[in-house]
Amino acid sequence: MLISLFRLVTLPYVQQNGLRTGLTILGVALGVAVFVAIRVTNLSTLHAFAEMVDAVSGRTQLQVVGEIAGIDEALYPRVRSMPGLLAAVPVVTGYAVAEEKDGEVLFVQGIDVLLDRSVRDYRIGHSGAPHTDPLALLFDPSTLFVSETFARRHGLSVGASLALLTPHGRDAFMIRGFMAADGPATALGGNFAVMDIGAAQLAFQKAGKLDRIDVVPQAGIAVEAMQEALQARLGPEVKVQRPSFRNATVEKMLQSFQVNLTALSMIALFVGMFLIYNTLSSAVVERRKDIGILRAVGANRTAIASVFLTEGLAMGVMGTLLGIALGLALSRLTLHIVSQTLVSLFLLVAIQKLMISPGIIISALALGLLASLVSAAIPVREAIRVPPVDALALAQYQTKPYRSWARLFIPWILWLAVGYLLARLPAIAGVPLFGYLSAFSLLCGFSLLMPAAILGLTWALRPLLFRLFRVEGDVAGENLQSALTRSSVAAASLMTGVAMVVSVAIMIFSFKRTVYTWVDQTVKGDLIVTAAAPSSGVATVHLPESLARGLGEVDGVWEVDALRSLSIPYQGRQIILNVGDLDVFGRHTEYPFIAGWPAEVFAEVVSHDSVIVSENFHNRFGVGYGDTLTLPTPEGPRWFRIAGVSLDYSSDQGTVVMHWGIFRRYWTERVVDSVGVFLKPGANLAAVAAEIRRRYGGTHRLFLFSNQAFKQEIYQLVDQSFVITYALEVIAITVGIMGIATALYTSVLERQREISVLRALGAFRGQVRKIIMLESGLLGLLGVGVGTLCGGCLSLILIYVINRQSFGWTLRFAFPTGTILVNLSLILLFALAAGVWPAQQAAKVRLTETLRME
Repeated sequence: MLISLFRLVTLPYVQQNGLRTGLTILGVALGVAVFVAIRVTNLSTLHAFAEMVDAVSGRTQLQVVGEIAGIDEALYPRVRSMPGLLAAVPVVTGYAVAEEKDGEVLFVQGIDVLLDRSVRDYRIGHSGAPHTDPLALLFDPSTLFVSETFARRHGLSVGASLALLTPHGRDAFMIRGFMAADGPATALGGNFAVMDIGAAQLAFQKAGKLDRIDVVPQAGIAVEAMQEALQARLGPEVKVQRPSFRNATVEKMLQSFQVNLTALSMIALFVGMFLIYNTLSSAVVERRKDIGILRAVGANRTAIASVFLTEGLAMGVMGTLLGIALGLALSRLTLHIVSQTLVSLFLLVAIQKLMISPGIIISALALGLLASLVSAAIPVREAIRVPPVDALALAQYQTKPYRSWARLFIPWILWLAVGYLLARLPAIAGVPLFGYLSAFSLLCGFSLLMPAAILGLTWALRPLLFRLFRVEGDVAGENLQSALTRSSVAAASLMTGVAMVVSVAIMIFSFKRTVYTWVDQTVKGDLIVTAAAPSSGVATVHLPESLARGLGEVDGVWEVDALRSLSIPYQGRQIILNVGDLDVFGRHTEYPFIAGWPAEVFAEVVSHDSVIVSENFHNRFGVGYGDTLTLPTPEGPRWFRIAGVSLDYSSDQGTVVMHWGIFRRYWTERVVDSVGVFLKPGANLAAVAAEIRRRYGGTHRLFLFSNQAFKQEIYQLVDQSFVITYALEVIAITVGIMGIATALYTSVLERQREISVLRALGAFRGQVRKIIMLESGLLGLLGVGVGTLCGGCLSLILIYVINRQSFGWTLRFAFPTGTILVNLSLILLFALAAGVWPAQQAAKVRLTETLRME
């Protein structure tokens, strides 16, 4: 019976209203597409890193690593002599810049030529080697192999010279062969090279150090047992772990970033739910007569409900399937945008393949179908409550007026109260779950406020509407009130999109204003010298500490502050250790502290084993001013007193700041990432920069920035991190405007008799168009007005709950008046334009056909 009813009732209607049904399906599809694209991007990112780890690990089952600054090579014999080992292979790794090849970054692996094949396979081609093993060519420290991918891209040949920039400086290496694009040679998108381990130690200034030892147990020996035995043999100074452990570390590091993107992506789907509601509601209105006939000939309420529920599910299924396809296409764009942000802020990884898991498809289907069912519930309820006698009557369908305004505010107040209580709850495992639920409660509350807002606005503007637009303005206001439910849903869909735009705009502006102020307070060097531009990605090439000292001897230079940033483990997470000359830093900057007096803090950290921690470190780990902090060092765990807590926005992982003098007691590495150069009064900036290039430009690739230019690089990096959110906003607003167009068209269908009566009484087509356009403008005004209020409240949750629980930062609230006014004006204009199509349809209503049966 259901199939027959669907064929007789639904299919003809869909054929007659294909455009509106198509818009609804498209709205759902856009919401699902954004969700799928973000999920695919997140999965592809993690898979790309895992693939890189697997590629360079080969058959390795365990790795001996130093938690801090590598491991001493003197430890290798103790590992090699461990009973039950099939292979133990030392490895040194680093990143080098191929300066003459578009500045591309190469991942370089220094290997023991005699041992490495026991854990990794290299297919060497075009080496011209008479040796049985082409790797033997690497005994020459000035040679290397590169991947075929890299060689093809840059037209390299065997015997060619390749200049690489490393912490040692600018060195030329001869290419002795190419590695086929499989196994290790696929790392970093094929930007991979191998050289002798001794040459790598020299190039990356790791004399006497190894980055890891790759271990393969003998057959029959359990990996877990070998891991425990090796750990006991080597002691706590090193860590024995599976290669996949690094994947879990990266997943933790990216967790907040990826979860927030997923949450934002679901707002577009939430807006799409309003479209399904409007479309099914209009279907119920248009087919009241059909419903009456079916009920009169014996169809029960269950059959009627099944028809409309199936219709809603069908739109949901088609929208979801289309959304999955669109999402896979959209993911290529989001992958490009997100990968740029990840490389700039978190880690160097080449994301080349889209990864699609059954879980993503299943979750997208579940969300799409659930959204369809929830959206269809109220229209289905309307359909089954239509009395047959009323449905067969030709009188206009009227919505029951609300008698009590106070009752309209009760749901809004309840949802706001729920949202407030949820916002007070803590994060779960670092994820602000209750913060997201609080934001959802806020959106629900303001959506339920729309009936009261429509009644209030039309009542307040009624005199003005009549004065400006005469009877057309009066009729437009009355129409919105008579179809209050439908009008409310249309305005709520736009309101949700506007709230997203406003809240995210406030959050981004607050973040930028806060970070820009912090940068102005902390970046004070007249000249900044680095091995790479800040916006080019995470630091991969370092400068020798000797160069930093040499900069201090250049004529016109007063003093220098060298900075080094390291990622170190702390309580199962990675944090950032920033090392600098805090004596110089303290004299020149206005470093903002939330605990501790600046003069006292800098005096203590320079002369004692004390550090400064960032506010987000304090919030994440619950330690603060005066507490003792245990940090892992190459010399073992060491205790440091926290001399101060500062505002620091350089990393979302948490930051510890240490003086060079303290760092040198426990760490042996002597490289820096950047150098702040402070000039003597009257010194010429251009002359000093020219002298630095003359002295060091021949051996190192240097980027020299003036203070303002360096800040602009940082600002560009901040802007780049928010590109993806702008795309999500556009999609949410698009779906919201589609909702207004659909709702107005439904309103026209409901009021065909009324429009015909107006025409019969002398109204012109232009007046009918004006009425519909005024309704569109009023709905747009409501959506923008309430959406702005909702967005302002939502921004407080984003800034003080979600952001604080995700990243641990406190942002200063700032309202971007100009940006929001421009955005809202454009949205209002588009909302008004959404009424053009329904207005045209209203003007085409045929007078004689509509009134024929009166």
